[in-house]
Amino acid sequence: MSVPATSSVRPPPRKLAALAFIVEYIIQRRFSPSMDEIRAHLGVSKQRVGTLLAQLVKDGSIERPMGTQRAIVVPGLMVEIAKRELRAVGWVVDEDMKRARFAAPLPQDNLALVAIIEHVPDDAPSRHEA
Repeated sequence: MSVPATSSVRPPPRKLAALAFIVEYIIQRRFSPSMDEIRAHLGVSKQRVGTLLAQLVKDGSIERPMGTQRAIVVPGLMVEIAKRELRAVGWVVDEDMKRARFAAPLPQDNLALVAIIEHVPDDAPSRHEA
């Protein structure tokens, strides 16, 4: 009799699941989740949430500003949200130009060269004198 094969696919570590939840929550609501919301989503104790958040802070994945109870900041996330919203309304963001296979010519590439005036004599009559 054969033993049923167990799945080799493991769920992501709780730390990564917590980070993914925090990021998605901030993207949707524009503010960070409470510890109780994280606890309820992950199905862990409040103490475990505190440990997970401390690990994420240590890794540099999140920041917890001093003097705030609820605030969780994901470095760079608000910039990414702003870029996503700008792209949604048709703006081109710097990284878009870097990733493009060919860049559209910029207008200054087609400007004529301007002659450099090295010296204008001081004794030249001015327009106002005439």
